[in-house]
Amino acid sequence: IEITSINEELKDHSKRIEDQGGIFDVENKQHKLEELIQELSDPAVWDDPQKAQELNKNKVYIEKELGKFKDLENSIKDSVELTEIAIEEED
Repeated sequence: IEITSINEELKDHSKRIEDQGGIFDVENKQHKLEELIQELSDPAVWDDPQKAQELNKNKVYIEKELGKFKDLENSIKDSVELTEIAIEEED
């Protein structure tokens, strides 16, 4: 397979991942994460350890979900960059 076609496929995948952000609700998850961080920064929340634990559990879950999406997005972007370097070296 020619490196140029691989590059184009990777760019297409990158665009689809970017578009899929809405399906994975990335924006809302990011907003929710910010809210949870804000809540957890309030010292009063720790007066109810059970509530604080639940909030922290949700925060960790969302961080992992967002991390997975970001890792996938970064992997594809890195692959696109590598194929572009390979194309330049072929010239």
